[in-house]
Amino acid sequence: MKRTLGFIALSAAILAVGFLAMSLPFHLFSELTPGQMRGLWIFEFVAYFLIVGICLSAAEKRYIKRKSAARKNKAEKESAAVKGEQNYDAAA
Repeated sequence: MKRTLGFIALSAAILAVGFLAMSLPFHLFSELTPGQMRGLWIFEFVAYFLIVGICLSAAEKRYIKRKSAARKNKAEKESAAVKGEQNYDAAA
């Protein structure tokens, strides 16, 4: 829950700062109508969440890949331990 609230707060800050960083240097507040500014805000909002979605999906894929590799390594280690015990029993 705490992590989600942090993510929401960080997202809001990034959107606000990004909008201001884009609007102020280009004097968009004086050049564009309120409707155009709203359109620009919506475009930035959609672009931000598109980029975040791509990054999160890539991170999720890496997490799943690491988890399956760890599971495979664990199974291989258990298999090797069982074979080692069998070889030890056969030698005795």
